[in-house]
Amino acid sequence: MEKERLYEKKRHGTPGFPIAYYFVDKTHPRYVMPPHFHRELEIVRVISGSLRLQLQREAYLLQKNDIFVINSGCLHQALPENCVYECIVFDPAVLKQAPGGTVSEQTARFVNGELRLKPAVELSETKALLNELFSVMGKKSDFYELMVYSIVFRLFYGVMTSGAYEPVSPGGRASEKKRIITDMLGWLEKNYAQPISLDRLSAVSGYNKKYLCKIFPFFLFIHRVF
Repeated sequence: MEKERLYEKKRHGTPGFPIAYYFVDKTHPRYVMPPHFHRELEIVRVISGSLRLQLQREAYLLQKNDIFVINSGCLHQALPENCVYECIVFDPAVLKQAPGGTVSEQTARFVNGELRLKPAVELSETKALLNELFSVMGKKSDFYELMVYSIVFRLFYGVMTSGAYEPVSPGGRASEKKRIITDMLGWLEKNYAQPISLDRLSAVSGYNKKYLCKIFPFFLFIHRVF
């Protein structure tokens, strides 16, 4: 299978609330999670049974109450064994929706793809917040969106203060290229209904057309850009 076919283009959530919750049991069409990757961050929690999770070349066996993080751009698949599990998928760019649109320099590194969460959730405080997030997303009570944003910000605060993160490519050019791609994908999602050309992308990003044509295929496994 060609790599570009593994890129998931599905929109998770809505433009106004880009966070989605999925309850997965044997009746779900994607009960067996096929190989794929996406630009969003995904959190998986096992309710019952076991889940064999493959992240890139690493394999993990998740049991009841285990929580795992799948970072942006990570190729993954899962094989459930008598399993019921939940997934929450969201773009770290939701952090930009802080009051005034401001994000601290360190937190912005998650948005830009320079930092990622550690896959295994082991800290009790972090696990408690994620359990709360799953509960709120599952119930969807009135005004639950406000609570979700509150938990997400508290989650990243806890991650930053506890050191439950790791660099992707510190100081490297690959990190800068990924930031450009992340920004461009975010812009495309918001403006897909408008006429889009390579000239316009170049104007929006501030990078020349030749450079954009070079880095898009590298990160998204596509052969042509416009």
